[in-house]
Amino acid sequence: MEQRIGEKITSLRKAKNITQAQLAEYLHLVPQTVSRWEAGNGTPDISLLPRLAAFFDISIDELMGYEPQMEKDDIRKLYKKLTRDFAEKPFDETMECCREIAKKYFSCPPLLFQIGALFVNHCTLSGTPEKTNAVLEEARRLFGRVREISDDAELSSLAVSMDALCLLQLGRAKEVLALLEPLEGNRLSPEPLLASAFQMMGNARAAKRILQAGIYHSMLEVQNLLSSYMNCCLDDPEAYKETFRRLQLVSETFDLKTLHPGLLMSLQLSAASGFSLLNNQQRALEILEDYTELVLSCQSPLTLHGDSYFTLLDEWLDSYAGLFSVGITLSDEVFCQKLSCPGTNRSSAGAWHNPLSATRPLNPLEKSPVFRISSGVWKDSGKITTQSNERRTYERSDPKPVIQNIRGRKKSPRFRVHHLKTGGSLRLPGP
Repeated sequence: MEQRIGEKITSLRKAKNITQAQLAEYLHLVPQTVSRWEAGNGTPDISLLPRLAAFFDISIDELMGYEPQMEKDDIRKLYKKLTRDFAEKPFDETMECCREIAKKYFSCPPLLFQIGALFVNHCTLSGTPEKTNAVLEEARRLFGRVREISDDAELSSLAVSMDALCLLQLGRAKEVLALLEPLEGNRLSPEPLLASAFQMMGNARAAKRILQAGIYHSMLEVQNLLSSYMNCCLDDPEAYKETFRRLQLVSETFDLKTLHPGLLMSLQLSAASGFSLLNNQQRALEILEDYTELVLSCQSPLTLHGDSYFTLLDEWLDSYAGLFSVGITLSDEVFCQKLSCPGTNRSSAGAWHNPLSATRPLNPLEKSPVFRISSGVWKDSGKITTQSNERRTYERSDPKPVIQNIRGRKKSPRFRVHHLKTGGSLRLPGP
């Protein structure tokens, strides 16, 4: 602390182009006192802090080197860095780093929200269910702090939703209902009103951007609702099939293969599990084929982005990445764990478990060649590489050839899985 405030006084004094003697005179002190502060051999008496802050025209917090807030761009950069750290560094080390940052910026709601989101996104890397639950409880405390101090209604609402997600993962369903049921009711989307305001001001580009963001966000909400409803229809096979059909239509309409492949993978894995539970193994295997093809065609690292329709979405994603965890580049390991393999965990040695093997409803399909191919696309490293000739290559540790004819679909353009080459790589022609 002494060194920090001494360096701050030195910097401020030189910026004002005054000497130690002039500053000492203003404070009615001897120059040697100011010299000791700047050398780190003492600090100003607490009664002098208001006068010092007033002289340099800054707050006492700034004088003391305390930074209660962090800018949005800095939050976004920090989120990216910490996401990488969770993938590349020991879990406990990264968690401790996050805790220290949260302590330093305990009055910065947007940053606390992001730290909480990081905890939720990576809690399964902790190693044990007990540690995972402890991390989720830490995240809940951060979201509670955000709700307590934030004057941003949207951020507070997001914090409530994230708190509910934590409670759900902790198995505390009654608390989820108590938290969310009071929020039920009609919600007016603000995007059309904002777009109209921008148009009245002559800013058509801003109007289009906010509407594209609203369409994108609503599409994700619809997919989430359909997926949740589909899982509730396991007692009604026809309703399950119809809901999945509609979910597919939305996915195809918005070209999720390109726009948001991570979400589509998660939906496919969930649907395959449901059809397996409904004893419709044929349909489950067909969905696994699509899942495998999508995994192999993805280029890593995975990022969120716009497309030929959402031409202004990248600007929106970039603007709000630091606040809403959008548009963040995910590392290969985090991509495998978070987006395409829900519930996947990492062993103490750092190896990733097979997502299909970890999905119990799919266990009856283990003897199928399609299942073995779908399982085979994952290696412990979880790394997908792209060769210079634009052919996707997935590295595997097993050098033996894979089954060349998958239920007579070897020549199908929809599922063109080739045999393993000498180097032990599963090759798929580029899209």
